[in-house]
Amino acid sequence: MSKITVLNGFDEADPRLNMPITITRANGVNSTRWKPIDTTLGAAIRMFTDHKEMAHKNGHAVVLGDCVEGPRRATAVKSLSFLALDIDSGVGRDALVERVIASGHMAVIHTTHSHGSTSRKVLCDALVQWAIANGRSEEITDGLVQAYLARSMVEEVATTAQITAKADETAGPTLIVSHSPVSKFRVLFPFKERFVLAEQGALQRDGINAYPALPRAMSEILAVMHDRAAEDVARGFYLPSHAPGAAFESIVVGGDLLDWRTLLPSGPNGGLRATNSPTTTAGKVLSSWAKAKAEGFQMADVIEEFAPERVRDRIGLGLVIECPHDHRHSNPGDANDMACLAMNAGDGSKTSRFAIRCQHHSCADLTSLDHLGAMIDAQWFPAAVLMDDDFNALIETSAPMPPIPLTREASTEMVETAIRNILCTDLGELEKARALKEARQQAQVAAADFKLIEKRVRREMTPSAEPATAPISATEATRLQGQFPLPSPSHGDFSMRQFDGRPWVYLDRGDGPVRLWTPWTIVAGTQHVDQAGKRGLRIAALDEDGNTSQFDVSARDIFSAFGGEFRMRLREAGVGMTEAGEAQCVRLAREIAPSSPIAIFDHGGWRDEGLFLSPWGSTPKGVNRPVEMAHESMPSGEEQCGTLDGWTAATAAAWGTDVLQFRVAPLISFASVLVDMCGQDSFFVAWSSRTSRGKSTSAKLQAAVWGSTKARAGLYGPLNGTDNAVEARFAMGTGAGYAFDETNLVDGGKLQLMIYKGSGNAGNDRLTRSASLRKARTWRGMYTLTGEHEIMGKIRSAGVAATTGLGARVVEIDCEATSPLPRETMDGIEAAFQNTGHAGLAFVSSVIAQGLNRERDEFWQDVEHKAVEIAGDGAPPAVVRAARIAALLWFAGKIAQTAGLIPSDNDLGLGQSLDETIAEFWRRAQESSLTPANSEDVTIQTLFETLLRGRGGRVPDDVSGGFGKADAWRLDAHLTKFGEDAYVVPMSSLKELSGGALNPKALAGQLRARGHLITYRRADGEERTAFDYVPGLGKVSSVVIRASAVEGDDVMLPLAA
Repeated sequence: MSKITVLNGFDEADPRLNMPITITRANGVNSTRWKPIDTTLGAAIRMFTDHKEMAHKNGHAVVLGDCVEGPRRATAVKSLSFLALDIDSGVGRDALVERVIASGHMAVIHTTHSHGSTSRKVLCDALVQWAIANGRSEEITDGLVQAYLARSMVEEVATTAQITAKADETAGPTLIVSHSPVSKFRVLFPFKERFVLAEQGALQRDGINAYPALPRAMSEILAVMHDRAAEDVARGFYLPSHAPGAAFESIVVGGDLLDWRTLLPSGPNGGLRATNSPTTTAGKVLSSWAKAKAEGFQMADVIEEFAPERVRDRIGLGLVIECPHDHRHSNPGDANDMACLAMNAGDGSKTSRFAIRCQHHSCADLTSLDHLGAMIDAQWFPAAVLMDDDFNALIETSAPMPPIPLTREASTEMVETAIRNILCTDLGELEKARALKEARQQAQVAAADFKLIEKRVRREMTPSAEPATAPISATEATRLQGQFPLPSPSHGDFSMRQFDGRPWVYLDRGDGPVRLWTPWTIVAGTQHVDQAGKRGLRIAALDEDGNTSQFDVSARDIFSAFGGEFRMRLREAGVGMTEAGEAQCVRLAREIAPSSPIAIFDHGGWRDEGLFLSPWGSTPKGVNRPVEMAHESMPSGEEQCGTLDGWTAATAAAWGTDVLQFRVAPLISFASVLVDMCGQDSFFVAWSSRTSRGKSTSAKLQAAVWGSTKARAGLYGPLNGTDNAVEARFAMGTGAGYAFDETNLVDGGKLQLMIYKGSGNAGNDRLTRSASLRKARTWRGMYTLTGEHEIMGKIRSAGVAATTGLGARVVEIDCEATSPLPRETMDGIEAAFQNTGHAGLAFVSSVIAQGLNRERDEFWQDVEHKAVEIAGDGAPPAVVRAARIAALLWFAGKIAQTAGLIPSDNDLGLGQSLDETIAEFWRRAQESSLTPANSEDVTIQTLFETLLRGRGGRVPDDVSGGFGKADAWRLDAHLTKFGEDAYVVPMSSLKELSGGALNPKALAGQLRARGHLITYRRADGEERTAFDYVPGLGKVSSVVIRASAVEGDDVMLPLAA
């Protein structure tokens, strides 16, 4: 034996180890040849600590007691000598050992074959069902999986779960989930006396039912979650094994032998369930039935008759079945799960009631009625079976039904005849249901198709009792058929008549007209361009009050489930249909495919050369094909109000002031068109001031270019909501921009991440309900942020490192010095809010007229040259990139002036021309702490602030913890040879501590150039920046930074939260 740890005084010479016991052994858990073996407690402990190296866990297995030789059955177990717990929740080794020792009992603990596993499978259906039952979103995300796993795993493991893949398996769509390594142990407690099943009551079944209380009580003592499958008295346990090279361990703990009587619940029922009252709604509704009919009910026979596919094994007189509450289990979809047993009344004991029992922890409080109700809800069998005397052993049964003469080659007509013959008999409804099922199985017709044929036959057998119809006047018929044309004659002889006060469409099949539906028609085809070109139809419908409405329906809804979703949508729109009409509606929708479908897009902007859509789906003049924006992607407010002249007058008023943000605001919307046209990364402009200085007004002026200026109704709104909601606003602003107001609603860390995500033009990947990958949202544009604090200040206050690349993505302007304008002037400017939605498309039309969209590459080269001009000769690349924002605004202004959207320079006063406006914009941007020109200073500032925040934590004042226990060290002069207080920072930590913008060597050079480093000279006279050896730490390549530099007055401490 190897890797055996002996704890708490276990002694191999202990005379108790000579106690005789019996275990039952076989070559595998699925073996049918189990044989009891007499041995001693000591020999059993040696067997349970002998870890074998095996590629797979399949191997010798044992039942922990004395069984009748032969198949492994609960009814064959005579006694048990051990109590076992399988603990797969991830509880740590040390914590588990401490709890076992604290219990005071002798025990064997060994790792199982899957110990340390880092992945598991999660059945999608089970996950979604659990989400619905717990009031959660059905969207499959890492967070949902983590919450789901937290039911059976410790929090430290569950919170690390991530979806890595999806697999199609026999149980259904399955997620492959990775997580941190999970500790898995088996704990075995030897009994002081054997647990004899026959001594627990008058019946063997009493002992079987009493035993689960023991492992449950022990798991409570140890404060662990255990696998409920081990509560089966006949549970087969594999002997210890581990994969080649895997970690494993066996532990023996000394203590008292376990007296199983101390674990039994107090009270007259002992370990038996104290109540048989159902706990679920489905179970409670069966309570009245149970009083009258549950006696003698043959549960196992019903399952074999109607749901044989749910049977997994036969054990004695019972059936091992798929649990009807499988979605609750920790291993949903596991076809090898044998924890649920169903038995007929009277089988296995003298009770006259049936039994359904599941050993899983999640099913502990469920009764037989709860399980039976779930079976009926899941349509394992019809509810009528409960009243069928053929399935009650206490009632004399009727003669069996004769076989139905059908074969797998049966035609539809033959199936219809068989169904009609069955329905015409005098049989009860249950006998008819059984006969219909047998007919379907013999003909091998899909259940859904058979149901459709059955429905048609039943409809034909139901006599019609309609009142007389009346013709519609010629004028009314012409009007209605103009809106709702009848299907073409190629589809049948259709006409329109009056019935019960409403117009109806009739079909004459040769034996008189048959009423079908109230007016509806196919308006056009649809094609969702951004959803792989998925097709559908646009439907117009007339309701009972004479109102017309339209809706879209997908091809999937038309062609799946007999068009059920399509028929439901028609009903919701107020369309009346007979049963015959429902089938005809679906048939027409499937057969008709209109030409020139409406192209529906999920976001606006440039969709191809010459085609541009506003966020509301509007296009410039000259677009001759039908295009739209998906309704769910459009802003909720009105697109247009007022006139373009009204907007240009208001904009001219804004340009006649010295308020920079008012002049630049519309240019940002126009520049978004250019960013999207050129396929570039998105940019940001930020307006900040502690007091009201027109920030929100500028955001509304930007939004007015395209539509509504009401918060969240157009392209303007507060920066709050989920990541998903923010992504939706980014996408809504493609080619148009979006003004995010009130950055104070999010912390600096989240704001920084949002800017990086926004500039990256794509959102997070997400999964659909079926766990397939949903296409991530994409966008391009120029977006604005307004708030009371500078972005760098917010980042510092959040205690996170600022990345120097931020300044190349966002230009920030301090608006604090803005002077208030007279009310009369503001009224003229704010008139833009009543003249919205005209300027954007006018700008796009000018771009198209100048041919810029056809020469986008050449245009972008012009933008690059202008950015270099604005940044100045020799400017670093990051500064040039930031200057692209100013260059784009300049070009947007030039195009807008050409289109007459903003005043020409000749109409503007001193300092208000386009060139002067952009020059002021860039000058004030350079004054911001975000400017890329200060990237090295920002990096050093970030490093110093991180060191200060880490004092007393990851930056200790001594080296006692050694290397690897800290990020850096702050050492007093007397502890070093440097002659002054200093910070010792390993080169390996330098980049992370400074925000990651510069490589360690470059950053060390910048620190040295500014005089912040303590250096040394080698024997050959060379001055070295980094020390190769640090007293107390050893050989650690480090830079030594003067404490006076880090802690000087120039360092900006984090803002108070």
